[in-house]
Parts: sequence; C-alpha cells; structure tokens
Amino acid sequence: MPRLLAHLAVLLFALSLPALAQGPGWERYEVPELGFSIELPLADFEALGDDGGPEMLRLYERGGDAMIEVYGGENADGLSAAGFADMLSHADRVAEVTYRTGGRSWFVLSGYYQRLGFEEEELIFYAKFMFSPDLERFAAFEISYPADEKQRFDAVVERLEESFRRPR
Repeated sequence: MPRLLAHLAVLLFALSLPALAQGPGWERYEVPELGFSIELPLADFEALGDDGGPEMLRLYERGGDAMIEVYGGENADGLSAAGFADMLSHADRVAEVTYRTGGRSWFVLSGYYQRLGFEEEELIFYAKFMFSPDLERFAAFEISYPADEKQRFDAVVERLEESFRRPR
C-alpha cells in the first residue's frame, strides 16, 4: 500500500507541472532580417488583429490574460544595454522593477506593470533584451500575466528564456 501511495504521489506531481511549457505546441519563430529566434507556445497563444508589423509579434493566451510580445529593431539612439534598461524601467506602464540583471549586450527586467482598470490585480512582466555584438540591433521578448498565475508561468518564462537567440 505505501508503494501505491508513493506512485500516486509521483503521478499527481507530474500532472501538476505547468502544462504550457511541456510537450507539443511550441514552434520556433524567426526574424531573418534581424537574425533572432525564439520558441513560442503557439498551441496556447494566438495573434489577434494587427501584430505591429514584421518586426513585432503580439500573442494573447487563449482563454486567459497572459500576453507575449516578440520584437526587434535598430538601436537608433546607440544606447548601451544598461542605458536601454534604465529607459525601459521608467516607462509609464512599469509600476515596479523587482529584478534586474544584465551584461554588455543583454539585460533582463522583471516586476509589475500598471494595469489600468484592474488595480486589485497585479500583472507580472518579464522582459529580456539581447543586442547584436556591435549593439546596433536588438531583439526582445516580454511576457506578462496575472501575479496569481506565477507558478503556472514560471516554466513558460524559462523555456522562452532558454530558446531565445540573439541578433547577428
């Protein structure tokens, strides 16, 4: 009987893992002009309406409140990665930055967005930016989701992070 309970516990644990980050439904998205790529959970997210052009893809979670944005472009102002991070951390929609790290050609910001009309619900964001070796181009992904769904999205953020490839 104890052995059966142990097997049942393992099965229940496996079933509780975030399904979004497991199995099929992830596809590689590439922007050859900018030389970056990332795997996206296209089985659980969809593009609705105008996605912002060829340099931007905006995906919304089917039946949920999460959003993923993937974009890239020229670093027109010639900012360093740290300068770019400083600028973004003071954007109007950022309520608080709780995590920041980076290097010469990349950075990560995470924290909370201001969500107009939903003051009682916190919205977590995680953004990673990577620059080409000459810092002239960048690519980024951002994911945002309700804070009460953090555990479900931790594995999704990890897979996005691990699959993200910098611009050439």
